[in-house]
Amino acid sequence: MQSGRLPELLDRLGEFFDWIVIDTPPLVPVADTTFWMKLADGVLVVIREGVSEKKGVERALDSFDRAALLGVVVNSCSRSEHTYYYSRYGQATVRTGEVPPSAENE
Repeated sequence: MQSGRLPELLDRLGEFFDWIVIDTPPLVPVADTTFWMKLADGVLVVIREGVSEKKGVERALDSFDRAALLGVVVNSCSRSEHTYYYSRYGQATVRTGEVPPSAENE
């Protein structure tokens, strides 16, 4: 990062790979955030249920252009609506108990 050659390296790697994933420290309060945002085409935010505070997540989402948001991953989910393991992978249900329209027929 400090050598100033990282953008060049990422450009060269981009010739060989479709995706380059850069695992960074938390968006807030680390100062490196603006540096990485200049290099990244998109952002995937990872939060941990029961650990990530709402205000911190909101500050993180406000720290970059929302158009760059690729998605959000929620780790360590304790509750599963389904007993079959793979059925948990799909459209998220709303925590208020509302069922998304596409899930009503499941």
